[in-house]
Amino acid sequence: MSVRGAFVVTAVCPPVGARIGLTVSIPESPDASDALRIELAGRVLRVEQDATALKDCGFAIQGDDVVLVRGHQIGDDDVFGGGGSSLGS
Repeated sequence: MSVRGAFVVTAVCPPVGARIGLTVSIPESPDASDALRIELAGRVLRVEQDATALKDCGFAIQGDDVVLVRGHQIGDDDVFGGGGSSLGS
């Protein structure tokens, strides 16, 4: 994951060009004072499937909008609902 996008490995991949949202929550830890949530909205650039591993595939997302939310509670349901700071353009 970066400020420009992400690569996701999953059992089912969306088609190239699909609009997608991705949220990653990182709980508070002894090394970090706040929990973090990274929200990425964008489109699927490519899909990769390994011919030898038919059960999993991966896809690359180009981010149109990336938001970092600090200090949220894990499980907050305000996905893409503000309170964050934009990371990308």
